[in-house]
Amino acid sequence: MIRLAKSTEATILSALALRSKAYWDYDAEFIAACVDELTISAEQIQSSPTYVFEEKGHVLGFYMLESVNNQCGFNSQSHFNKHVRDATGMTPNNYRKIFR
Repeated sequence: MIRLAKSTEATILSALALRSKAYWDYDAEFIAACVDELTISAEQIQSSPTYVFEEKGHVLGFYMLESVNNQCGFNSQSHFNKHVRDATGMTPNNYRKIFR
């Protein structure tokens, strides 16, 4: 079953991400260098749509959809919205509708 992740599952998802990376036979030094990047926080789960694949009560996989504002370096949705409005004269939702 695929469902929304719970913020309380951050530790489980972080461990799964590290195990998944290690599966590909990266050396211990590389895995250690990836810890920060692969650590999932409760805040990330709350702010970005995160889904888990669960079977018989066990999380077997997950994915996280990072919002565009985070990818572009904006630390808040309102700051991103203001920049889009300033650049286009439209809200992000209205601008997105043009391309659908």
